[in-house]
Amino acid sequence: LLLNFWATWCVPCEAEMPLLQRVYESYRDEGVRVVAVTDPNAGQTEQDIRDFLVRLDLSLPVALETDPAFFAQWNVAQIPMTYIIDGKGIIRVQHIGELHDDDVAAYLEQVRP
Repeated sequence: LLLNFWATWCVPCEAEMPLLQRVYESYRDEGVRVVAVTDPNAGQTEQDIRDFLVRLDLSLPVALETDPAFFAQWNVAQIPMTYIIDGKGIIRVQHIGELHDDDVAAYLEQVRP
């Protein structure tokens, strides 16, 4: 699982979204999941989020979360932030900042059986 925390107003978040979409499309048949989590009350609205997804032609799963405790539980102090969680539910990577192709390739290599 790639669990990504992001926002529409975050420039590095926008830059990495096409990569997350490619990972979602390319690896979902292998069991890799991508979930992008954002707070519609944190400087953006649900309409902003919908517009963002349409503008970037994104179909990856997006979760809306408004509970600050959820973000605190994941130690989201800045965005973008991505966790790579293996098939046993163990967090293997916490990546702070924009993801790049080589990051994702290395992380997936670490967690694949």
